[in-house]
Amino acid sequence: MKKLLITTLILCLSMTMLAGCSKSKDAASDKKETGTSKNDLAFNPEDYVTLGDYEGLKAYEVDFDATDEEVEDAISDALYENATYTDVTDRGAKEEDYVTFDYSATVDGKEVEDCTDTDYEIQLGNEEFDEAIEKEMVGKKVGETFTVNTEISEDLSTTNAEDKGVFTITMKKIQEETVPTLDLDYVKEYTDYTSVEDYKKGMKESVIESKKSDCNEQLFMDLLQNVVDDSEFKEDYPQELYDDCESMINESIDSSAEMFGMSREDLLANFYGMTEDDVKNEVLNEMHSRLVVYAIAKKESLFLTDSQYEKFAEEFSEENGYESVEELEEDYGKELIAYEGIYENVTSFLFDKAEKTSMSEEEYNSMNAEEGETVEDEDETDTDDAVEIEDADDVDAEDEE
Repeated sequence: MKKLLITTLILCLSMTMLAGCSKSKDAASDKKETGTSKNDLAFNPEDYVTLGDYEGLKAYEVDFDATDEEVEDAISDALYENATYTDVTDRGAKEEDYVTFDYSATVDGKEVEDCTDTDYEIQLGNEEFDEAIEKEMVGKKVGETFTVNTEISEDLSTTNAEDKGVFTITMKKIQEETVPTLDLDYVKEYTDYTSVEDYKKGMKESVIESKKSDCNEQLFMDLLQNVVDDSEFKEDYPQELYDDCESMINESIDSSAEMFGMSREDLLANFYGMTEDDVKNEVLNEMHSRLVVYAIAKKESLFLTDSQYEKFAEEFSEENGYESVEELEEDYGKELIAYEGIYENVTSFLFDKAEKTSMSEEEYNSMNAEEGETVEDEDETDTDDAVEIEDADDVDAEDEE
């Protein structure tokens, strides 16, 4: 469970998450051309790992569909993405308006240092901030300053949570949101379709492709993890590779902690139920995963040629909003970008060589639900085991007495 959680964190905040957007992840249907066994590694991966079986693994192919509700939700999301916002100056704020404001709080006349911010933006009615304060914002105009007496929540302050505080709010901006209507004019302006009907069909295909992408992203990860679990690793390892994995994981955790306004320790404990020792294990697992990827790439000639790297980096940069490959390389470096391409080659290879079972979307969802229940049962078992161990320690202590 911890491995899954920390991997999810890393995916969300690292290159692997970006690589997941690549179209080559579509169940290996976009097959890679043969690569090369030549590489720029400073080590021989086969010196550090004895590979387990990596052909004939168990995999599945899901027949996904999209319900009318799912399509409507996707269309609604697209409409909101193209919403426009108009500054409001002739009236007070109302529900669903976006408001920007400054706030600060005091307790017993003393300022609460961690309960202050400027240019804070919320949408009224979404309960994103504080219910009592949001209610008081309704009707207030730009430039108005007012106070609200209310309890300080943990989300706004860790030092004075649950204390009665006095908030000072200054309204700085009010914006009204206008969401476009799905009609022919919208379709012509914002899409490449020529009719509303074709646009809806395209959105249905998009929903299905999104489901496939999410499914295959996890499937490819699981296939690789199966090989890692079945492989043997020497205690010695390339220090530079370990350092790279450690740096990536630590930067991901620290970035996430900063984003949520939490300490690293609190993030690990409260979000993931992990300690720093667990993080060290994840660093080893990430390094082992890379060693397996590199070892398979060498045996099966799946390293990137120069032309393949150039093509992959160009597509990768376009898909992830970079203006040039050089800009992408400045952020991540050629080595990590190349690894993502090699990772795609290897996981696609594992899928191609796997024994596949066809299943419906309903069967797939049921399988995932059962796996979720299994994880919960394992967590409960771990807790019970911990209690039994503690009791055993107590018995030992009594025997010593």
